[in-house]
Amino acid sequence: NVMGTVNLLEIAFKKDFVKVIIVVTTDKVYRNDNSGKAFVETDALEGKDPYSSSKVGTEAVVTAWQQIAKVSGGPKIVSVRAGNIIGGGDFAENRIIPDFVRSIMNDSTLEIRNPKSTRPWLYILDSLRGYISVIEYQLSGDNFKAFNFGPTKAALSVEEVINLANSIWPNKKQKLNSNETNSKEAKNLVLNASLAFRNLGWTPEIDQEDLVKLTILWWKRLVIENQKPSDLCHLEIQNYLGKLKGV
Repeated sequence: NVMGTVNLLEIAFKKDFVKVIIVVTTDKVYRNDNSGKAFVETDALEGKDPYSSSKVGTEAVVTAWQQIAKVSGGPKIVSVRAGNIIGGGDFAENRIIPDFVRSIMNDSTLEIRNPKSTRPWLYILDSLRGYISVIEYQLSGDNFKAFNFGPTKAALSVEEVINLANSIWPNKKQKLNSNETNSKEAKNLVLNASLAFRNLGWTPEIDQEDLVKLTILWWKRLVIENQKPSDLCHLEIQNYLGKLKGV
């Protein structure tokens, strides 16, 4: 996350055709005391674990190269910090939706960590639309150092997300861990995305309830109906673009 970003920025700065660079970090870069504060882009950054710390390191690299661009010229650089991204096809470890699907596929017990914790859940295509909007905005002549992307409504809890997932594809083997002692994971995480609302005209098209249902349906169609992942992704993109156009 740190040296890889350094290497890419060094290469990009040597190419005249590169005009804008966006660096995707995470919503977990902020100094979080679990107060429920909605973080804005200028809030202090601090990592609590290797992952978030490495992303804070990435942010430090971005800041350094922003200063280099200001003094010596170069492409505009902006970091984008999105909420917990949800979408079909993600099968990473220790993520709530992939863990949910994996437990059904493997007939294993799903352990639900920190069920009362909240996260700024965001649909994958909403986040990508936000990133593209940042590039267009920076190319227009304006310049910001960072943008948050997250839901406009109160963030759902992990337990609420699981209940929504169960309403689409019931998981009969799950264990609720109500002893929230994992200090590495924030209890409350809220992003203030008003900067993107005001300057980019961006708001999430898919609300949190629907994005959970869409993602579970994606997996259900893949696993039970044996539909092709590429077909499911193309259909989802078409439906999303149609929704944006009001079709």
